[in-house]
Formats: sequence, C-alpha cells, structure tokens
Amino acid sequence: MKPVNTRELKNAYLSFLTHFLWLLSIIILCTVSYFATSRREMELLSKRAREYDQIKYNREEITGRFDDVLWRLRALTQYVKADPQEYSNQAVLMNDVQTGDERIRGMLEEEGDSLADPATDLYRRMAGHVVLLTTLKDSLSQTRFQIESLRDQLKACSTTTQEAARTLSGIN
Repeated sequence: MKPVNTRELKNAYLSFLTHFLWLLSIIILCTVSYFATSRREMELLSKRAREYDQIKYNREEITGRFDDVLWRLRALTQYVKADPQEYSNQAVLMNDVQTGDERIRGMLEEEGDSLADPATDLYRRMAGHVVLLTTLKDSLSQTRFQIESLRDQLKACSTTTQEAARTLSGIN
C-alpha cells in the first residue's frame, strides 16, 4: 500500500514521531517519578526505623529500671528481724525503689504519646503497682517494727513486774 502523495507520507511520519516523543516523554516522566518516590519512601522508612529504634531503646531502659526495682523489692524480703540496722537498710531500699519508680514515671511522661501503644499502658500500670507495693511494704515493715518494739517493751515491763513481785514477796 503506497501513499497517495508525499504530503500524506510526511504527515504520517510527523504524527508517528510526535506520538513516539510523547510516549517517550511519558516513559521518562514515569521513570523519574518512580525513582523520586522510591527515594522519598526510603527516607520515610529510615525515619520510621530510627523512631522504632528509639522506642526499643526506651523500652529496654524502662525494663532495666523495672528489673532494678524488682531486685530491690526482692532484697527487701530478706529482712525478717526488726532491729534498727535492718530497719534502716529497709528504709534505704524503699527509698531506692521509690526513686526508681519516679524515674520510670518521668521517662514515661517524657515520651508522652510517642509510645502510644499497649506496652506503655502496661508500663504505667506497673509503675502504679510499684507505688502501691512500696506503700504496702513500707507500712508492713513499719507495723512489724512497731510490733517488735511493743513486744520488747512488753517483755521489759513483764521482767520489771516479775522483779517487783519478787522484791515485794522477799524472794529476791
């Protein structure tokens, strides 16, 4: 099939060339857009990875602090006598536990909503339980110390009463 004239042939070549250049420019535009999108996606993924690494670091730090608090609470359970030295040691350990809990609470408040996930809620509840536990443990140790003190006073009173009874009865 031969063209009727050269003008139609020229128009056909020109139309083909125009369509080809448009197609080529669309292909180049799509390729450039693909690489720009890929680069932006990598930037966003890198940013998200850094955020997750920070969250992981914070969680490990909080977990380590909770482990320290747990160790101190376990150390508190070894005190069974109510002498002043052990009571002083208990008070120091109790203060350490409360300080550790305050640091944990500070870290959780510092993070705010950046750690908005169930783990943060769990950490907050655990910190609340530590406060309750330290309050309970502190009041129990004080009660135990008071009981021991009253027992010692009662024993001293009983001894004094027995001595007074012996002296009055002349047994001596």
